[in-house]
Amino acid sequence: MKKFMFIMGLLFTTPIFAMETILPPEYIEQSISENIIPLEDSSQENIALTLHKQKLLEIQNQDIPLQGTLELSEKTLDTQFGTFELYKYNGIEFLYLPNKVLEYEPISWLVQKSRFNTLPTTLNFNMTLECMEIEQLKSFILTGQEGIFVPLSSLSGFLEINLISETQYKSTFKSNIVDDMIHILENTVIVNKTDIPINIDYVDITLDNNIFTENHHELDMTDLNQNYFLPSKSENFWEMVITNISQKGYSIFTIDKNYINDQQILLDSKIQYEEQIKEEQTLDEKQRWVQEQESIRLEQERLAAEEQKRIQLEQELKNLQMSQTTLESLFPPSIVTGTMLYNVGGFKAGQQVEVKFDERGKFYYVGPNATEVPWNSVYIPPDPYTQYKQATTEQIETYINLKGLKSNSNHLVWIDLYRQRMYVFENINGRWELFRNMLVSSGKNITPTIRGTFQATAYMPSFGWGKGYVCYDAVQFSGEYLIHSILYNDTGEYLLEGRGILGQRASDGCVRLSPEDADWFYHTIKLGTTIWVN
Repeated sequence: MKKFMFIMGLLFTTPIFAMETILPPEYIEQSISENIIPLEDSSQENIALTLHKQKLLEIQNQDIPLQGTLELSEKTLDTQFGTFELYKYNGIEFLYLPNKVLEYEPISWLVQKSRFNTLPTTLNFNMTLECMEIEQLKSFILTGQEGIFVPLSSLSGFLEINLISETQYKSTFKSNIVDDMIHILENTVIVNKTDIPINIDYVDITLDNNIFTENHHELDMTDLNQNYFLPSKSENFWEMVITNISQKGYSIFTIDKNYINDQQILLDSKIQYEEQIKEEQTLDEKQRWVQEQESIRLEQERLAAEEQKRIQLEQELKNLQMSQTTLESLFPPSIVTGTMLYNVGGFKAGQQVEVKFDERGKFYYVGPNATEVPWNSVYIPPDPYTQYKQATTEQIETYINLKGLKSNSNHLVWIDLYRQRMYVFENINGRWELFRNMLVSSGKNITPTIRGTFQATAYMPSFGWGKGYVCYDAVQFSGEYLIHSILYNDTGEYLLEGRGILGQRASDGCVRLSPEDADWFYHTIKLGTTIWVN
């Protein structure tokens, strides 16, 4: 009664915690690598996962500007309007243009720069994928605080720029520019605006997977004032660049040969920087997610421990409420009680003794000390009827857990001779729970199955060959006592006895199973597993 009141007190004072479900580790890892967002489940944990995945998608879908710092170049640009400082980044020379200069057409930039010849207050810059058109050349630019930095090669649409010394470029205005000589309509038609034939070299630049590809073309415009139709542009078309215009074999217009390479270098720099930032942000988000999940997991474990404690106390209360007498009557031990036919071994004629086991045709081992007596000295009663009324899972589990049996594996085996059943249990959180319930055939009364607590000690794939029968999938648990399949013929091809033999006492002491159950038992139960026969 004191124990009953103690448990009741614990039950009514132990809080029942609301359990928060945490996603398993493999799902967390999967969520980090996938970009699919489940929107159909609005549970709290899936909302958290959805937000996490959306954050990862947002990181990957960002257009992150390139950020960096230019250096003052050792070279300068000499123009008719003055000498200007140059700046460099990643091997490319840049000219700084204040914002006021950008209000004018490119051809006026130099003269305006001489009027507003201010230096940048900082050499820090940003670069996006947005480009500027500079006299038919499309160019990435670096944006500073009060102006822009333009690649020197991108000015070659209107400036002739030559390196005249190790420290100086010299620029002059080109006498011919593209717009003076040809007219390009929608990148599909070119018209010669001059009064003499010209030859044009142009490049179609495509941008695919952040790589520039050049497709070079030549066009002989011998017919004046005629429309020349150009090949259709590809899906990834980026720009059409006139690289050279010549008349009678003499070049009258060219662009800087480094122009396209400089654009690729800037694009690569931007992509590499973006990938680095995304990788850092992704790592931060993954670490935040894992830490959050770990916090939830620890909290869940704490709550689960409290809940498990409550469940165990509740179950113990149920066990105590269930009468021990009732359980014992549900699962009576199947004891073979014989009667001594004459005085022998310290026993008197007419005395009733428990038959422990036998050595068939020779001896019985009887009494509390398993005393050996002659085979014919004991009267053995007929086999009892099998109790076919099954106990409930709750009754079976309660009874076996009250027994306090331990096992060296995660399974426990109970052979219920009274019902001719085998119950296999699995250890779940320190409690034996019924995993498999199988029909068996144990020893007849004259050759009883030994009772007691044993262990699985050996495996035997088959035995009986040459004896007129064969049995498969045998597991030893005590001496010659085995758990195995029902009998096959001497070639092992077909059953000697029908499956109907299961559920009856029919063996010479071994425990027989159906072929399917024997195969499962043989391949599942580990050596050292406790086997209780009662």
